[in-house]
Amino acid sequence: MAQGAYDIRLAHRDELPVILALQHRAFGRVAEEAGLDPQVLDPIKEDLRDLRRLFDSGTMFLVAVGPNADVLGSVRGWYSDGVLMVNRLVIESGWERRGIGMALMDVLEAQFPHASAFRLFTGAKSEAPLALYQKRGYNVVGMQDREHFVLAWLEKPGPEAV
Repeated sequence: MAQGAYDIRLAHRDELPVILALQHRAFGRVAEEAGLDPQVLDPIKEDLRDLRRLFDSGTMFLVAVGPNADVLGSVRGWYSDGVLMVNRLVIESGWERRGIGMALMDVLEAQFPHASAFRLFTGAKSEAPLALYQKRGYNVVGMQDREHFVLAWLEKPGPEAV
């Protein structure tokens, strides 16, 4: 799963604290850019117990690891009723726009060749993530009003789409 200046691989359970810290930093930037209190975002409210519970229940965590063994990015996903739910794609500050997000998504999607669909959500006003997902073939299929923002739900057919 080599991708040049970084490798994409399955995360180890002992890396969850590093993934959580990266997630908090990344979504802290999202909150700042959107002018939101970070505590209104679920990724900021998650703690290590939450990640361990997800990991232990079968959620797949992938990491992009740099040349110094630093975690540069992460994504997670779980398979349910034929659909891969993609969640929490995060990239370390300074490493954006280097293909890490695309590579993480490539590897995650490839792990589920029998998926009928891939589904995720992001902020409806989050231009860079929306552009990334749409470039990957995801289409907006719905909007969900939250108290402080709107989520855009995106989906694309999986390899097993009928």
